[in-house]
Amino acid sequence: MDSERIVENQTVIIRNGSITAIGSSDDLIPPQDSQVVSGAGKYLIPGLFDMHIHIEQGRERSLALYIANGVTSVRNMSGSPWHLELSRRIKINEIKGQSFLLPAPTPLEHGSKILLKLPKSLLWNKKRRATIQ
Repeated sequence: MDSERIVENQTVIIRNGSITAIGSSDDLIPPQDSQVVSGAGKYLIPGLFDMHIHIEQGRERSLALYIANGVTSVRNMSGSPWHLELSRRIKINEIKGQSFLLPAPTPLEHGSKILLKLPKSLLWNKKRRATIQ
């Protein structure tokens, strides 16, 4: 996509899960052994990226709904060892999912044993904002 326009009569060739060619259907001929999917009357858009999700343990099957709606990548907003395991299971195709980005572990979240060591110079002001002295 290089502008806000619809490009009609195009052929898209995919090999090993990656787009290898896009061009006019008059000029770009698919290889003989290709599986051809007609896109007549349809649209092809880039994969969408949801930058703010919260996936909880036991709800991992909901990731398939993102795929069904064109979301090919997600960024989860909290991190735990369970999320690392979920990411591993997606990568080996054990469960249906998409590119799954994770943050660092969230301190003190959900009973985590991760403790936050703060310097003594860090104080809380009246508005509950941290300040360094």
